[in-house]
Amino acid sequence: MGRGAPLYRQIYETLRNQIQEGTYPPGSRFPQQHALSREFKVSLMTLRQALDLLERDGLIRRRHGIGTFVASPQIDYDLFQFRTFTGDLQARGEQVETRVLGARFISPDPRVAEALGKPGAEAVWLLERLRVVRGRPMVYQCSHLPAPIGREVERHDLEHLSLRHILRFKLGIEIKQARETIYAVKLGRSEAGYLGRRAGVPAFLSERISYVANDRPVVFDRATIPGDHFRLIREFHFKEA
Repeated sequence: MGRGAPLYRQIYETLRNQIQEGTYPPGSRFPQQHALSREFKVSLMTLRQALDLLERDGLIRRRHGIGTFVASPQIDYDLFQFRTFTGDLQARGEQVETRVLGARFISPDPRVAEALGKPGAEAVWLLERLRVVRGRPMVYQCSHLPAPIGREVERHDLEHLSLRHILRFKLGIEIKQARETIYAVKLGRSEAGYLGRRAGVPAFLSERISYVANDRPVVFDRATIPGDHFRLIREFHFKEA
């Protein structure tokens, strides 16, 4: 922030950076207002303006009569925008770590085979990844691709390049559109293990089919997100009568 920025904005930026860097871990109690006002040498009113911004951005949660706590990272999901989960988090200033859990050829289940237009006996390539923010697993994602494309993708650096980047810039495959369905589910045992949660807790499952030209499907994604990490957003614009 520049020197001309209001004090509360400077405090907000400082505290936001500390939260994102892990100085205050998710779920931890946030310092009391009087302590923070002394630390930053400002009035309680100025400090509360900074805290209001942190709460607006979903970085802290105030519990009446209990205190203020650091919130877990959340995905604000706009129903009318096509954006990746990583893109949404990065747009909010979060540093997202991608961990590749594995890549292999499998026999697709009926849903995957239908989405990719492949007979059930024909193998597809599976890429498993975990999205981690502030040290906490956020999204468990399985990407399924037709075997010929998967063989080409597998040759590239999956640890440091996104799948979309490899498809577009390495293989010349441009995704033109996508169709997504979101379900409310309970975490299965396998997904819960990756996400560090108990099996059976509420979660969201996103199934997204991505297409190139001529409506040809190239990727079928399944992404599982714990319920407390996910918010559905819709924005309305009203015209005057």
